Amino acid sequence: MKFFPVFIISTLVFSIFSSCNQNKLDVDVSNIEVEINYFNLNQELFNSKNLKATNKSMYDRFGDIYEIYISNCLKMGSATQLGVEDRLRAFVDNKDMQMISRSIDEIFGDLSGLKPTIDDAFKHIKYYYPEGPLPKNIIFYNSTFEYGVISYKDNIGVGLEMYLGPNSDVIKRLPPIEFPEYQKEKMSVEYLVVDLVRSWFEYHYMGEKAPEDFKENLIHYGKILYMLDAILPKEKDYIKIRYSRDQLEWVEKNEHMIWQTIVDSDYLFTSDIKVIRNFFGDGPFTPGLPKGAPPRAGMYIGWQMVRDFMEENPKMTLPDLMEIPLNQYRKIYRAYNPES
Repeated sequence: MKFFPVFIISTLVFSIFSSCNQNKLDVDVSNIEVEINYFNLNQELFNSKNLKATNKSMYDRFGDIYEIYISNCLKMGSATQLGVEDRLRAFVDNKDMQMISRSIDEIFGDLSGLKPTIDDAFKHIKYYYPEGPLPKNIIFYNSTFEYGVISYKDNIGVGLEMYLGPNSDVIKRLPPIEFPEYQKEKMSVEYLVVDLVRSWFEYHYMGEKAPEDFKENLIHYGKILYMLDAILPKEKDYIKIRYSRDQLEWVEKNEHMIWQTIVDSDYLFTSDIKVIRNFFGDGPFTPGLPKGAPPRAGMYIGWQMVRDFMEENPKMTLPDLMEIPLNQYRKIYRAYNPES
């Protein structure tokens, strides 16, 4: 996408070069206002002098998202059940949970490092969807490695322990059977905002039926990744697709080969769950591709398809793209040129 003598010529060349490399999705959102409350539930619980009162206050204030935290993350039943404060006391007194809490505080502090980027992302969502829903509260906690991000109604919950970094003692101690190395490598703060934006957008703005076959998965995930292009225009591509730099470089160099493998193997119209999982599911690599292929190579191909389509249709907006049904894949498929 995106010096009469020598001085004027050089200026013209520089101007053309700059124009050609400008990101058309890097729109001005400086005049857009968003009001989001950031709340550190991890600190609130571990610093509480009265967990019964804290539990009631959190439930009264945050409702469903706090209930999800207590019931789904901490497995304590309902926040309204008798005796839940005793279970919370056992949680905050647990030595491992205290270590995780300290690590969260060391890495994230008062959350000030996250707020500007998250606010900017939601300004971009408001730019494309002026009347669309935005979160009222973003609540940060220790989910005990249950969920990275949960979006529900007008709230978002974020399990900060999932983003402590692969070199953190907490992450290193996770059992490899449950948390293999390829997952630990991506438990880094640099992926947090992408996960948060994707969770909120998929919950509130996509609303399309689940993809049924390979070609629909290409378009579905391509739309999601293009959305991240639009909402996080300054973010690096490898972060948006949850790769390392080397993994992104591999798929960029081998895009034509990946596409040729998909075509030659007659995968486009298949509904075979195993094939779809191989190309779109997470893992250490993409089965069926040469050694070195990162996971989810199908998502990368879908992303490039949608990018080519949007480049070919410059008047189409992000909401327009999201409204294209998955069964109209030919509109997007025709624009794709893996050799360009």
